[in-house]
Amino acid sequence: TIPGFEKKPKLGISIEDLEEGKGVKIKAIQEGSPADKAGLKVGDIITSIDKDEVKEVNDIKGQYFEAGQSIKVVIFRDKASKTIEVKIPKKINSADL
Repeated sequence: TIPGFEKKPKLGISIEDLEEGKGVKIKAIQEGSPADKAGLKVGDIITSIDKDEVKEVNDIKGQYFEAGQSIKVVIFRDKASKTIEVKIPKKINSADL
């Protein structure tokens, strides 16, 4: 990778717009990802991330997550709203000396 262009941390989810209503639906979750570890599930509807309302995929696409950051994700599941905290892991440097 080019210095300064490291891969930005990801939540590890695939999302799609809803046909009606506000929010985005989780289509898939990468196993072992921050979203998976936090307990997000396929079918959850994300309605906000860190107090920013989410109406469609484009509301999230440009968001930048930092290593070590905790993100509060408000979802709608089983006819109830729920807040799930997703922790973005810090990049651990290692070396064999």
